[in-house]
Amino acid sequence: MNPFDLSTTLGYNGDKSRGGLIPGLDTGQQALTADAESFAQMEAQFITPKPVRRGEVVKGVVVALDKDGAWVSIGSKSEGIIPPAEMKSADGAVNIGEEVPVLVVATGRGEGSLLLSYDRARSLVGWEELAEYQEADETVTAEVIGFNRGGLVVRCRGVEGFVPLSESVGRRIEERVGQELQAKVLEVNRRGHRLILSERIAFVETREERKAQVISQLEEGTTIEGRVTGIQDYGVFIDVGGADGLCPLAEMCWERGKTPRDLVQKGQEVKAVVVKVEPEARRVLLSLKKATPHPWETMVDKYQIGQRVSGTVTRLLAFGALARIEDGVVEGLVHISELSDRRVSHPTEVVKEGQVLPLKILSIDPQRRHLRLSLRQALEEEYCSPGGSGYGQGI
Repeated sequence: MNPFDLSTTLGYNGDKSRGGLIPGLDTGQQALTADAESFAQMEAQFITPKPVRRGEVVKGVVVALDKDGAWVSIGSKSEGIIPPAEMKSADGAVNIGEEVPVLVVATGRGEGSLLLSYDRARSLVGWEELAEYQEADETVTAEVIGFNRGGLVVRCRGVEGFVPLSESVGRRIEERVGQELQAKVLEVNRRGHRLILSERIAFVETREERKAQVISQLEEGTTIEGRVTGIQDYGVFIDVGGADGLCPLAEMCWERGKTPRDLVQKGQEVKAVVVKVEPEARRVLLSLKKATPHPWETMVDKYQIGQRVSGTVTRLLAFGALARIEDGVVEGLVHISELSDRRVSHPTEVVKEGQVLPLKILSIDPQRRHLRLSLRQALEEEYCSPGGSGYGQGI
């Protein structure tokens, strides 16, 4: 049966008389047949069929699918078939009722029957579309269908193209066959059958757009999660969902004397506080240390007045020495009067920077973050305690 014979589909029995009823059909079928016949006469009277020519690209509607291919009606009382070999680029996605572009390959396949090609039509249309994408500088989607030492072989808009290795993103190109990628059109040469695409440019543009969007949504003072993407001597870069923020070394931890590589590793998941957002410059400043409690917040719970601790001298002043306790974070003052039981003109007479000393806590002021320490009293208690060594006698 010809799939395009409307009268056959409707049950027309071949009697073309206009007078009486057609034998074998009930009243509803008679009316349906009459309507179909009237439509056919109107079409013949008012619509002049346009002949198609070999090599012409037209649009048609898929009306049937079978083992021979896809049957297509091109709306001029002509129908044709697309053999499977001529619709490889469709990947089996052609459906009944779908409008598709076809190229007329041959017209001599019997009355009203044409040999059509979806692939060749799609390629011709694709070249025009790709030229438009290049002119508009828009991103296209391409499928990776192969690779070689130079890069990726792709199919885009029905046209086979190439993504050079220098214009691709990622190294394991052999694993990308069958995947889709986003690319920018670099060169379109239909006559030379040359199509060159760049995945790298599209990736950078997409990343910048995503970065701008992420930055616009960030609020200063909020805590976010991210992943360390780069480590430098001056700080680390943290990906916060599509945008890289910088955490300077001074904002990495409360403790001094550490390097970025001492504190984090590349790929590590971290929490950070947004310190500053500059949308126009697309810059974000982050702080890792502000996402953790300041050591002073736990001082009252961990230490008490009169407790003996160990401290490292960090700086010498005219009126005393600064000593660091609490894992090298909290500093306290050892007043010059608390350095020794004898009169001291300058701290250098008793201690030096970097020296580790036994100290006694005299006072803790969390609000002002002041800590008073005493070397003299710590040494006196050590000397007077049972089994004391007498260390510091005479200081």
